[in-house]
Amino acid sequence: MRKRLGAVALCLLMSVCGSFAACDNDSSGKGTNPPYSGYDAYTEAMAPDDVRYAERVITESDYTFDVNMKNAAVSDLVANPVFASGMVLQRRAVNKLCGYTTAEHIAVVYRRKTYYGTIENNKWEVYLPAMEATDDGYQLTIYTDKGKLALKDVYVGEVFICGGQSNMHLTLSQFGDYNPAHAADAAAANDEKLRLFDVARTESLTPIDQYAGIVAWNAANPSSAGSFSAVGYLYGKRLREVLKVPVGLIATAVGGSGIVYWLPGETYEELAEQDVDMIASSGVNALTPSFGFNSIINPIRFLKVRGVVWYQGESDAMQGDLAAIDYEKTLRAMADGWRKTFDTPTMIFTVIELPRWDGKLNLAGKDNGGVYKNVRTAQQNYAKNDPLGCMSVSIDLGEYKIDGKGESLLGSIHPLDKSEISLRAANCTLHNFFGVEQRLGPTIEKIERKGDTYRITLKNYGEGMEIRNDGIGFELELDEIDFTEDYEVNLEGKNVVVVSWEKGLNVTGIRYGVHPTTNVENQTDVSKQVSIYNSDGKPMDQFDLSTAED
Repeated sequence: MRKRLGAVALCLLMSVCGSFAACDNDSSGKGTNPPYSGYDAYTEAMAPDDVRYAERVITESDYTFDVNMKNAAVSDLVANPVFASGMVLQRRAVNKLCGYTTAEHIAVVYRRKTYYGTIENNKWEVYLPAMEATDDGYQLTIYTDKGKLALKDVYVGEVFICGGQSNMHLTLSQFGDYNPAHAADAAAANDEKLRLFDVARTESLTPIDQYAGIVAWNAANPSSAGSFSAVGYLYGKRLREVLKVPVGLIATAVGGSGIVYWLPGETYEELAEQDVDMIASSGVNALTPSFGFNSIINPIRFLKVRGVVWYQGESDAMQGDLAAIDYEKTLRAMADGWRKTFDTPTMIFTVIELPRWDGKLNLAGKDNGGVYKNVRTAQQNYAKNDPLGCMSVSIDLGEYKIDGKGESLLGSIHPLDKSEISLRAANCTLHNFFGVEQRLGPTIEKIERKGDTYRITLKNYGEGMEIRNDGIGFELELDEIDFTEDYEVNLEGKNVVVVSWEKGLNVTGIRYGVHPTTNVENQTDVSKQVSIYNSDGKPMDQFDLSTAED
C-alpha cells in the first residue's frame, strides 16, 4: 500500500453541524453553528402538541375533598407504577396521570393548584397543563372519596428513554470493572435532579399495562448510577450540564435484542407484509417480534417523554446483509410506532451510530466491517429522512479484536469507553432539537469524480479541517471489480481531494471508513482507521460510492 499525504492545512471553514447523513442546512460565518433544520420541524410540531389536550385539563368541579383524609388502601387507589415519587414530568407538554381506583371522584393537587379527572371502569386519568421546569421536586397528591395517595419530589423537566441492546443495557459499574474512568463516574454521581428509572424486564407475548415487578425513580448517586445504563447515565449527565433542568431517564435496553424485539405488533405485521427483511425468532428470546415492546415499552406508554436515545443494531448487523440494509425501514417504522403508542407525534430519536468493531467474522461469514457498514448507512439514512431523528457519529470509536484475542467479560463488541460515545449523542440531541450550539462533525455536501480524482466538498466544519493518520481510510474501486489503497489525499479549501496512483485502470467508485486498513501498524487502533477530522477533533463519517463486492 502506498499513500502520500498532501499539504496538511487548517482551513478557515464553515461551522459544524450533525452527522454526514443527518444535516442538509448550510451555515456561514466563522464560529457560527445554526441549529439543524430538525429543530424547526421539532418546534413547529411542539406548538400544537402543547395545546392538543389542553381541553382535558379540568380545573373546576363540584367534587370537594378533605386534604387531611387518610391514605387510600392499595385496593382502592393506585397510580400506574411509572407515576411515582421522584418522577419527572415532561415540561412544556400536557401530561396525563392514570391508574386504577374504586372511587367515584378524583383530583390531583400539584404546586398548590388542583386538577380534576375522570373515572371509567375503575380506570382514572387526570391531565396536567403544560408547565416550565421546576427548580425542586414538589409533592403531588391524588385525592379520591376513598382516600389519598401522595407522591413526593415530583419534578418537571426533560424525560428520555434509553433504549437498545447490550451497549445501552450494560451498567456504569460493569464498564467500571474495565475502565477506571467509569468507576470514577459512578463514585462521583450525586445529582438529585437527575432521576433514574430502571424498568422491570418482565416477559409477555401480548402487550401488558403495568409491570409486575417493583420499579422506582431514584436520584443519581453512586449506587443508582452504578447500576444504571452507562451510556444512558452519561447522556443524561450531559443534558443536565447544558439544559440546567431536571432530567428523567428510563432504561429499557436488553442485551442481544434485535430491532424486531422492540416493534409494536401492528408495526411488525405491516413490515412483514412488505417483505422487509427482519431477523426474528419463533422462540421466546431477544429476537422474538414485539416481545420487548409488549413487556417493557407498553407499560410506560402513559408517561409523556421528550424522546429516545437509541443504541442498537449489532444483532441485526451480525445476521447478514439484507437485514442490515433494511434496518433503515425497520428503524423508521419503530420510531413512528412508538410515537403512535405514546400518543406523542413530536417524540425525537437520537440514534448512536454503531462504532467500529473489526477483525472477526459474523454468523453469516461476513467481515464485520462490511456488515456494520450497512447498518451505519441505514442509520445515516434514517437520520436524513426523519425530521425528528438525528444520528451521532461513532466511526472512529470502538474496539478491535483479532482471532478471538483480547476478549474480556464484555467482549470487544462493547466499546469499554462510553464517555465520547455518550457525549456525542447528547450533543447531537442538544444541537438538533434544543437549538443549543454544539461542535459536531463535518458533513458531506457533494462528491464529484473527474478521471482518477475524487473531490469531496464538505460543509459545516467549524474552524478548519485536518488530515490525520497518513490519510488512511479511503478505498478506490477500479473497473468495478477491485479496490486499491494506493492514492494521494490532500485538502484544497473546503474540499478533500483523493487521487488514484493506479494507472491504466478506470477509477469507478470510492468508499471511506468501511473496512479496517491493511496497514498493520494502524489495525488495532480503531481511531487510526479514518483520517478526515475537523479542528474540534470530530471525524467525517463513512460513505460508499462503489459497486464492486468484497
